[in-house]
Amino acid sequence: SSSMASSQSTGDDVTNNESLKGASSSSSSTNSSPSSLDQVQQRFAWYRSKLRSLQLKFTNVFPLHWNLYYHLTVSFLERTARHLKFILKKHSATVRIAPFKPNNSKEGGGETSSLATPSMVMSASAVTQAASKFGMSNKSTHGESTAADGLSDGEKAVTALLKALQKTILFEKEMSAWLSRDFGTQFVDPSELVADDAKKKKGDDEEGGEEEALEFDDQGRAVAAGSAEGIRIKYERRKRMGGGAGSNRQGSSSGSGPVPQLMGIASVTFDNYMSPYVALEERTMDEQLHAALADTTVDTRGAQPVFVSSTNLFIYMKNSITRCTALTKEKTFFLLQRAFQKKLQSYAKVLDKKLPQPQTQIAAKMASL
Repeated sequence: SSSMASSQSTGDDVTNNESLKGASSSSSSTNSSPSSLDQVQQRFAWYRSKLRSLQLKFTNVFPLHWNLYYHLTVSFLERTARHLKFILKKHSATVRIAPFKPNNSKEGGGETSSLATPSMVMSASAVTQAASKFGMSNKSTHGESTAADGLSDGEKAVTALLKALQKTILFEKEMSAWLSRDFGTQFVDPSELVADDAKKKKGDDEEGGEEEALEFDDQGRAVAAGSAEGIRIKYERRKRMGGGAGSNRQGSSSGSGPVPQLMGIASVTFDNYMSPYVALEERTMDEQLHAALADTTVDTRGAQPVFVSSTNLFIYMKNSITRCTALTKEKTFFLLQRAFQKKLQSYAKVLDKKLPQPQTQIAAKMASL
């Protein structure tokens, strides 16, 4: 109890919202809005500095089994998640990705104008390089306003979004590695959680027979325990009663075992606001489809002749999957595969136009002459 009180007091000082705002303001001289999405790394830099000073000031003071620095980091990431949600709501409401306009595309249709897209995944240098890849000319071909650096407003917004997500994921990984290395913190293995859930579900099925498990919401309405709403109610109840993932973060100071992962506490917030990124990937595929209309090049080096446009499209999709799954495998990945479905259907129509006309149509045309 005294340990938790001391931990809480220190945590409030380190993760205080006003302190975060002040730190962001003092560390950001290039942006008039230090709380903006492209300044998220300043928040992480401030927290690293606070942890270093705390570690130096209180060397060998807090017992290791308190897991003080772990709880501080969890509290910081949870506050960051709430702040990011607020920022992302405003960000997504203002981002506009203009659709591809064939009439304004470059002559020949062979080049993609503005998206060698987020090929900036999981590398800080790659994110910076992405900015130059986004715009290949100073003229926007999609009806968006374009700055002097050749990037449209939508492209800049998506670059900032991906960079912020990448920085957040890297910070969560960095903190996990630091806690494991310096304090011996042990994290729960996600694969074990999946296995435990499967075992528990199997046991529940055997015990419950044909009777379906139910949860009850605040109004007393029955909800299937296996549904998304039922799972949410179950975990909220466990949290209130002192069990489940939420309370493990607060109650594992006894050193009784592994603690929940830091990964995803803040970064998962992005998943509901990644539609601009998916829209930009779609637009690039639209450019490729438009180029495929005029491209009749056939690769005859293999066992069967293949349209080069199909090879290019599938390579792009494969790279797009790699880019996306390096950042998230949740809702964003699902939206991306839906985009693939639409574009493959469109490409099938492109190929249909390349088929030779049936003989009956040719005969009818000859007769009309």
